[in-house]
Amino acid sequence: MINRTIIDEIMIDGIIIEDIPDKKIERFLKYQIIKADEKTKSQINILKEKLMSVCKPLYIYNKYSVKKNEQGVEISGTGVILKGSSVNKFLKDSDEIFLTAVTLGFESERFITNTQKVSLSEGLLADIIASAYIDEACDVLEFELSQNYKINRRFSCGFGDFSIDVQPDILKILDTQKTIGLYCNENNIMLPRKSLTAVIGIEK
Repeated sequence: MINRTIIDEIMIDGIIIEDIPDKKIERFLKYQIIKADEKTKSQINILKEKLMSVCKPLYIYNKYSVKKNEQGVEISGTGVILKGSSVNKFLKDSDEIFLTAVTLGFESERFITNTQKVSLSEGLLADIIASAYIDEACDVLEFELSQNYKINRRFSCGFGDFSIDVQPDILKILDTQKTIGLYCNENNIMLPRKSLTAVIGIEK
């Protein structure tokens, strides 16, 4: 469920997540080659409850027209061009897109760091749970948008040949540092780390 505030036609507010699906957490565990045994599941439930009590996902998104040219997909009125054959193919049926950004905030960073200080293994679990948490928040936002628009799945920087170099431009367009406290460092890595941006195509 999403609480929504309109600021200059840009949507910004918090996403209320009832739970982080166990299957999603288990999928992220597999990335780290961790078996979800009973002891691990018990630790996960405790950490999940703590994490969800200290941080709530924040989001911002806005709709933009796009134009295709030989350089890539240009976001009208911004001067920003999304480059790469993968994103060009992804948006082949779209004349409009949503730019979205979702973050767990620095509360998630502090929670992971503090957990690591107590136990490195639990710190790793906390990091995995936070990754599943932000992914679930993006799924919820995507579902909400699909209720009013015919959209495709989200496509994030780093997918295929869609470079993360455009990440700062997306954050600048959405003014995320001011609105939800999200920014990039000099290596184009987002801070807080548990954050995701995405392009979502609106199909004709």
